Amino acid sequence: MSKDFQTDLAEILSWQEDAQPNEQLARSIELTRQAGIVTYDDLFRVIRSDNTAPELRVAACLVLRNIGHRADKRRTAGPLIAALQSDNLDLKREAARAMWYTSGKPTLQALLIALQDLNDNLTPDKEHIRRDIMYALVKLKEQRAVAPIIAMALDKNRDNMTRIDAIQVLSGTAYGIDTLLHIMSDESEARERRGDAAEQLGSCHSDEDIGRILPHLVAALSHPIADLRFWATFALTSLGRYLKDPQLFIDSGALAALVHIANEDMEILSGWWAVREEAIAAIEEWYRHFRIFREKKSFSSMTHFLGPVRSHDQKWTRSTAETQPDELLLLPTFTAWHITSVDFMKHMSKRWQDVRFNTRQPATNYLLVDFELTLDDKLITGGLQRGGHTLTLNSDHEPVIQFALWWKSVFPAEHKLYLDLWAYGYADLDRFTTEAEILNAIETHPYQVYGPKDET
Repeated sequence: MSKDFQTDLAEILSWQEDAQPNEQLARSIELTRQAGIVTYDDLFRVIRSDNTAPELRVAACLVLRNIGHRADKRRTAGPLIAALQSDNLDLKREAARAMWYTSGKPTLQALLIALQDLNDNLTPDKEHIRRDIMYALVKLKEQRAVAPIIAMALDKNRDNMTRIDAIQVLSGTAYGIDTLLHIMSDESEARERRGDAAEQLGSCHSDEDIGRILPHLVAALSHPIADLRFWATFALTSLGRYLKDPQLFIDSGALAALVHIANEDMEILSGWWAVREEAIAAIEEWYRHFRIFREKKSFSSMTHFLGPVRSHDQKWTRSTAETQPDELLLLPTFTAWHITSVDFMKHMSKRWQDVRFNTRQPATNYLLVDFELTLDDKLITGGLQRGGHTLTLNSDHEPVIQFALWWKSVFPAEHKLYLDLWAYGYADLDRFTTEAEILNAIETHPYQVYGPKDET
């Protein structure tokens, strides 16, 4: 806790020098300086005053939000409560955000009243304010503070946006785990909300919480509803990064269940991509973390797919009349060409002398063969998937693109070849033929189609 406003302000300015510039914060600091604010007393007076221009009060709240972890919480509550009660929506929102670093009964009571008022008089322009108030309540870490949010998440009569906001706010909190598990497991619940709850369970970071969650997510991986399988695998992708003991992923059955999906699940979630690709991403992220844990060294990695089939649902290219609400979307079947694991290893060994095969422990049998090699001092890991036509590649974009351009010389010219980043877009390697073009396509066309020249 600090009492020196200038010292605390200097600290956040030093952060700005080391981080990407925050123009909004820089402007707010400049406004407070122009207004002669040099002490915490000055700052609190401006935040509290109804006679001060709302723009300056908003700026003062934003500055306080950035140094609130250092300020005396006993003094911040009063001014922020006064700002929260303003009719100015920008001020109300910034006050709610600054209250993430306050505590005490007056703060709790003010936030609960503000939440109730917004629920009773909600308009679209106030939804983001309500969300920030809910986040402030969750950060108080009290059962009474989260009780109304839990009620909103569970209330099936509420509108979807309200429930989604409440579910998202509860993510990563000990108080929210039971609620999220209940929603995910409720067979009478809308599948979209069950998927929302499964997704947010991936935000829990302690091994104790992950240990509670894993059995439920593993069970969801075999559920007939694709939304549940997809978002459970998404959650496992996140959890795989935070396990202090990666062995828990094996012992819980999570790895085996994900491998089964990678081998057998051909369904594409409407508006997203194939469930199996999300499962593969979860496997690869866990495996990367497992290696870091075992070998005590870090390496960057992003999962790419290189093959003739894209797994994104091109729903945005179809009219409403062409889209059925419960349509079953499956990965296209490709049987026109495949390569055996023996021939694949011959090609790889001829081009990459330092390549190593089948080094994974434990092995992940959705791959016919796994490999690792170093390209431009960057490690590439991956393998040939069971169909014999698609590769999994893990590394930064640049070395993967170099590898993909070489693989194009091996892959039959009469078939399309895509470098697919599932969540982050794709590049058609017939249309884009240089490293620069492919990198630009990946970075500028996530979730998009390229236009008339592109063929699905």
